[in-house]
Amino acid sequence: MEEIAQEQPLIEKRVEDALVLTKEWTDKSKKRGDFLRWLDELEISAEQVLDKYESYQESKDNIRKINELEAQIQKNKISTNLLANYSGKAVLVQIQHSCDLLQQEIEFKNKLRSLNNLDEATSIARWALETDSILDQRQEGIIRMFQNQDIRVDKPQDKLYRYLPSPEILIHGEIPVYSEDKLGFWLNLNGVLEFISKDFEPVFNTGNKDDIKKYFEVQTSNIAKDIQGLEKSLADLSVLYGILKELGDADEYVKAWGAKWELDVQLQSHELFALKKDELVDHFNLANDSEVPAKAMQYENSYKTLKKKENELITLSSNLSQLEKSFIDAISDEQVVGIKSKWRFDSAGQPTALNDLVDASDNAEFYADFFGIYKNQEKNYAGSERIKELDRLINELKSKRNDAYGKCPELFVSTYVPKIRQYEEVEQLREDCSAAENKYIVKYNVIAGENLNNNFKRFEDSGDFQALCAEILPPEILSDENILEKDVIEKIGKYLADINLKNKKLNSRKLNKLASIIEDVWLEVSTQLNIARQIRNFLNDDEKIISGGHKATLAEIKDNSLSADWMQIFVEKIKKDAELGSDETLFEQEKGITNELEKYHSLTDKLQQAYYRSGGDRNLKPKIKDLLNPKSYYGLKFSMVNSSGKKNDGSNSQTYSAIALLCIAKLALLDKKSGSKDKDAIRFMAIDEAAGLGKNFDMLYKIAEANDYQIISMSISPHKIDAAKQNIYLLHNSVEDDEVNYDPVPIFGLLENGTV
Repeated sequence: MEEIAQEQPLIEKRVEDALVLTKEWTDKSKKRGDFLRWLDELEISAEQVLDKYESYQESKDNIRKINELEAQIQKNKISTNLLANYSGKAVLVQIQHSCDLLQQEIEFKNKLRSLNNLDEATSIARWALETDSILDQRQEGIIRMFQNQDIRVDKPQDKLYRYLPSPEILIHGEIPVYSEDKLGFWLNLNGVLEFISKDFEPVFNTGNKDDIKKYFEVQTSNIAKDIQGLEKSLADLSVLYGILKELGDADEYVKAWGAKWELDVQLQSHELFALKKDELVDHFNLANDSEVPAKAMQYENSYKTLKKKENELITLSSNLSQLEKSFIDAISDEQVVGIKSKWRFDSAGQPTALNDLVDASDNAEFYADFFGIYKNQEKNYAGSERIKELDRLINELKSKRNDAYGKCPELFVSTYVPKIRQYEEVEQLREDCSAAENKYIVKYNVIAGENLNNNFKRFEDSGDFQALCAEILPPEILSDENILEKDVIEKIGKYLADINLKNKKLNSRKLNKLASIIEDVWLEVSTQLNIARQIRNFLNDDEKIISGGHKATLAEIKDNSLSADWMQIFVEKIKKDAELGSDETLFEQEKGITNELEKYHSLTDKLQQAYYRSGGDRNLKPKIKDLLNPKSYYGLKFSMVNSSGKKNDGSNSQTYSAIALLCIAKLALLDKKSGSKDKDAIRFMAIDEAAGLGKNFDMLYKIAEANDYQIISMSISPHKIDAAKQNIYLLHNSVEDDEVNYDPVPIFGLLENGTV
């Protein structure tokens, strides 16, 4: 007890220190996980997160204005694209000018709609429709020109306008053409020249009046749609004008909108922006430290081990205290001593007294001997009252015997004749005994036959209970040679309970190990996706444009991939169960997935069921190697897309450039892992037939120059010769041996003295 009392404060201090470290590294692991999750959500690199954070801190006022403006735009249900057309100063004046232009366009369209309306009896188009003549392209061009100028066949009230009372006079006969080209001709109106366009599809070159009517109906319908669109744009611009005027300082609001940084404004509520600068840097540094999860797990396991030891000490101390309180103080009972003396009770052969024990508390056998002697003496001490009771009964019997003898001495003469049972009764008892014995032997043989293969004959019909138990039961159960049959069942029950407890502990250890493996798989998935993201960011750089506006892309695909969410759910469930204790506790039944997976013995079955019970798709039947393979949880698709984002296989040179970019991106990751861009290495880019790459060679050349690559190329014709930056060698076959070539011959380059 004293040793425990001395050790408890020490272990408590160690547990407290371990808990502090566990919380510290768990928090670090969480921060690291949060930062990696942000990279997934924002689809940017770790460095770009810091840049976006700085931009956000510098642009809070702009973001406020953006949010206010966007809220009003959404409230009034107009498009934010309207703002893209305005910048600089006097934005309201610009919008008003746009409204004026739209109004003019609407008036012009209404005018065109009127001109294309065949119901207008005075329009030239109506005259052309009613004429029986088929018009050639020149004649129709003249009709179209005057029609578009809203010149009619009736006399206008305003003398400033012109009119054409007899169009047939103008277009029939020989057309007075001054000059003509493929676009049109100059009409000579008695010295006044008017250009007539021929850039149209003829309509009046057919005698089918229905076709002509259909053409003008379509034109009228299209103009009506245009007017409708223009009116919608005018209404939206008017609403935008009102919004900006009400907000005040319209120029600053539009400027803020135009300066919207790459990160979507909606992300300004992201949790990372609530952090202080040093906190975000801490997250960033932890994300780059791959050892954080392992250390967090190490400290957590250390804490659990110490906590378990502390609990064991507390339990041991409590048990010893209870045991100490249960000890009885043996008091010498003079009455019992007198009874022992009266009946001449011999103490020889009785267990050793406690006083006879040697103080050897450092010997493990001391405690066993101590409790053995104590229990025997406790049993004897507890029998004191029984001894007194027996002594009293004996005295009473002796008194009654003496009384009986005094009254009738002849009863004590040795003439007692025992009762003779009837023959039938004796035979019945014998038969019952024989039947019970036979029944026992039959059952005995059945049990022996089921559990013994080689030694059954030795036990058959013997009925030896002790020998059979010793043969088929573990030795732990038969520690006492004189164990009774009724005690065997109790000991078997306790033995099975101990096995069950050991199985629970083994199951818990298996699941903790499995959770650790699954957590490692999840972290590896996150790491690989992060690498893919870095490659994608490299390829998306504006300097990596392939000829024709093409780009190489590396896209993450989820088709035919398992969802990684189940791994986090499973690990969290295991951790939650572990908080309830690792040994048999009052909360054992509260454990969830630990108890659910206990009935599955192999790790293979446990992993399979863990997947299904943590949200995995039950329609899938993944193999164990798939569940433990990080590449089962995502797919990557490398392709080339045009400027519109559509996949394009491209030419040979474009495809080669895309593959080269992918290789450079992967090698760039090696430099990044080394922690230094200037890592000692020979970097070279092999380009076959560089002359055939065209503009793509320039792009690859710039990338090679920026990343310290040499370009090695074999080409029939040297490409873009530059003596200061190129060395050219001539390769040719050996005439003596077809299997060996001549050494490369330098034919071009810059020597040390600067000569070529």
